[in-house]
Amino acid sequence: MARPGRAPNAPGATLEERQAACEGGDFEICQHLGTVYWEGLGAEVDRVRASEMFARACEGNVAKACVDVGVLHSMGEGVPEDKEKAAGFFRKACKLGAVGGCYNLGLAYANGEGVERSNQTALALFVDACDRDLKQACLRLEALEQNLR
Repeated sequence: MARPGRAPNAPGATLEERQAACEGGDFEICQHLGTVYWEGLGAEVDRVRASEMFARACEGNVAKACVDVGVLHSMGEGVPEDKEKAAGFFRKACKLGAVGGCYNLGLAYANGEGVERSNQTALALFVDACDRDLKQACLRLEALEQNLR
């Protein structure tokens, strides 16, 4: 239980306080906990727990968490590798406004990983991500446009 007057995201909040906040529906805290478990910041590295926290935060529409859990499914880190699930998480992240979600979904379409390969869909996603100043998307866009010529 959080101490009176202290927010679960305040400096010094315990892991237990943050966990309780996540379980209570504070999805931003769930995202934070995913990072804590992924990177071992104040807790043991636990890839499975990290993926659970990111998935919970994504259910609460935290766009960055959707990107993170998508990457984990794409790589098979903490969860079984599942490119189709990864693409679904990237799609949701993109719809929620995460440029990384659009970029990763573009990669999925460009490579036919978890979705039917579509250069046109990949191109549109890379354009969107590049327009939002994601440099690697601009590089992928340029490479894809050259390949389509």
